[in-house]
Amino acid sequence: MVSAVAGAVGSIAGQIAKIKGCRVVGLAGTNEKCARIKDDLGFDMVINYR
Repeated sequence: MVSAVAGAVGSIAGQIAKIKGCRVVGLAGTNEKCARIKDDLGFDMVINYR
């Protein structure tokens, strides 16, 4: 699980985890950010924490 996946550090951490073969779950604050992270970066699941 990666927090703040819409930011620079969170998005890179999630991408590295995906490259290493991990299942990645991220946390973001809006539905738009969740959709972008899942579609563009390929996270397995993104949860809107609000």
